Amino acid sequence: MTNLRSGSDNSWLVIGDTNVVANQDEKLGGVPFNPNDARFFYDFVDSTGLLELPISGGTYTWSNHRSDEEAILEKLDRSMCSLEWSSSYPKAIGLLDAAIGSDHALILILPQGLKKKYKKEFKFESKWLLEEECTSTVQKSWVSISQPRNSHRFGTMLSATVNMHRRLLETEVSLPLGNEKKPRDSYISETNFDTNMVVILAALLCALVFALGLNSMVRCALHCSRRFAMETPEQEAARLATTSLKKRDLQEIPVTVYGEGVSFPSTECPICLGEFVGGEKVRVLPKCNHGFHVRCIDT
Repeated sequence: MTNLRSGSDNSWLVIGDTNVVANQDEKLGGVPFNPNDARFFYDFVDSTGLLELPISGGTYTWSNHRSDEEAILEKLDRSMCSLEWSSSYPKAIGLLDAAIGSDHALILILPQGLKKKYKKEFKFESKWLLEEECTSTVQKSWVSISQPRNSHRFGTMLSATVNMHRRLLETEVSLPLGNEKKPRDSYISETNFDTNMVVILAALLCALVFALGLNSMVRCALHCSRRFAMETPEQEAARLATTSLKKRDLQEIPVTVYGEGVSFPSTECPICLGEFVGGEKVRVLPKCNHGFHVRCIDT
């Protein structure tokens, strides 16, 4: 094929099984991709100057029809063309079809590309009948058609207009006299009802959040008061020892010189664990009568 291509200036389009994976993205499962296996394919593309057409509808064209860990998917089939052919059909694309009776999927070439045609259908909205300008708009549109292009279009528009007038008449008959704006008022009332429901739900949500917060605060206060009420003198001394106090509060704790005639529940400082020596200044807690070195508690 390389020799045929080198001596030809015609447009080329090649479709078929190349039996080679060009890169790791074209393989899923099985033995990992080996670049050496695709070297001859790259040489073929370079020597012939062929371009690969994009494919729509999937990535892999071959499957071993197994599942789970044994499944292998590869892109072995390709559609390639020459520069001349690509210039003639710039929008050409390959469409991947289902594999029927074979391990390989079918590739359909669309020279003009994918054509998407969207036909927007006209749908009549019943709420238009509630608009005051509906009838006048139909009348103006009908009068503006002076010379229809063909009889089919004229008949279609005539039929649509007759149907619209019929629905207008039916609506006018169904509405009670003196209350033509009832549907619109009903719509407004429904909107107000929805707004009120949103406001009520928001208020209930705020009340719930406030109640939960208040409950948490009360429980925290009860827990703290219960803990302080059941605290022993030793626990109070340890808590005060580990809690930093303001300098003004420390100055209010009385200072006593340790010596004869002075007794404490403990002969050692709870902070530094050192025993009291005669002549040392000690701060004594009034309630529990526990003592602390002045140098330990003031620093």
